Amino acid sequence: VGAVATRSPKQPGPAKKHHGLELLDASVGYGSTTILSIGSLFLSPGTAAGLVAPNGSGKTTLLEALSGQFPTRIRSGSLAADGICQRRSAEFAELVYLSSSGGADLYPTLSAIEHLAFVREAWKSAADIDSLCDSLGISPYLDKPTRKLSTGMKQQVKLAMAIATDCPYLILDEPLNGLDPGKRKTSCDAMRSEVARGRSVLISSHLLDDLADLTNSFYFI
Repeated sequence: VGAVATRSPKQPGPAKKHHGLELLDASVGYGSTTILSIGSLFLSPGTAAGLVAPNGSGKTTLLEALSGQFPTRIRSGSLAADGICQRRSAEFAELVYLSSSGGADLYPTLSAIEHLAFVREAWKSAADIDSLCDSLGISPYLDKPTRKLSTGMKQQVKLAMAIATDCPYLILDEPLNGLDPGKRKTSCDAMRSEVARGRSVLISSHLLDDLADLTNSFYFI
């Protein structure tokens, strides 16, 4: 992998007003197959919402649709973030970040710090990587290739990547899977801190107990 070109991070400026992430009157699926029909799903600014769904229910397809990264997942209906339609893909992509379940977001030969540097650069973020890594407890293994990290370590690196984008809307697919109680608390504290800063977080799980103390509202599939 070649070196990432350097760019100046975003400079602080007037705070942008966020209006929410909304999926409205939508059919979600892939190809010619509809998996879910959604009347309305709205993620308010500065809130955490839970998406509770059993395995195989279409949860991942829905999250991919909400991210805007997979436009064909929305077969009908509309998706907008802060009033910006998903069809304006470049502008929409600056607002919404999807952290997928499993290791799909990670390149096995790249280190944790290389992943964080990449997302910070790609999203032109001003995130303090050192402080973020310290808060999540991942500093000791930043230089390791991700293939050598445990499941719990990978989960925390992926959460750090999401936070490092500075996107106002974070979609996290089962971010608590594979975490021991200590790492779970650390990750939950980090997500709460981001919500307190005004970011919006949609967190999926197939266990309601994972989300009870973390979210303001729930959606069930």
